[in-house]
Amino acid sequence: VDVTFALMGAGSACPGQLNPVMTDAEGKARYSIMSDTAGVSIVNASACVSRCGENLAVATDGTGENSGPATKTWWDARISLSPNGINAVGSDHTFTALVEMTTDGTTWLPVEGVTVDFTNDFGTPLTCSATTDSNGEATFTISSDAAGTSTVNASATVAYGDPGEYIDLTTVGGTGIHGPATKIWWDARISLSPNGTNAVGSDHTFTALVEMTTD
Repeated sequence: VDVTFALMGAGSACPGQLNPVMTDAEGKARYSIMSDTAGVSIVNASACVSRCGENLAVATDGTGENSGPATKTWWDARISLSPNGINAVGSDHTFTALVEMTTDGTTWLPVEGVTVDFTNDFGTPLTCSATTDSNGEATFTISSDAAGTSTVNASATVAYGDPGEYIDLTTVGGTGIHGPATKIWWDARISLSPNGTNAVGSDHTFTALVEMTTD
């Protein structure tokens, strides 16, 4: 029996997917779909069954012994890291990673209980792991006694839906708040010169030099 499938909502048929699809020896016809965006796919199926010269149209309309449409929910997740900052050496700076997920591509909800792994390439500490709270947030505090720039990344794995379904998230290679965060540490100094030995009654001028650096 040829089964005709109709897809509404998110996604599309997989490349090479036939439609209609003939049932196999078990009476089953398979239809594969995919989606690159979050949302809900609604799939209907219909067929015409013939026996002894009689035809009967069936469809997933919920009437009689027919089921209703089948649905597939596609979910997505994202991680962001902020804020960037510029501070004097010796101070602390706290980065906050936010882990969120969506099932419609529009409404993003915080994800609690996810382990976020942080990495830092300048200052201390260089690594840290923290668990997201009810707001989907995990924090990482760093400091440096030397001038320079810290680049911090965050990564996490979010599991949802069917068993074994997960998405790996990272700010590595991302842009904006979904990319690495940076912290610039600056330092300053003052020097005074020159020393001297002079006869009484003469003038001597000292020069103070104030400088700063970010590297």
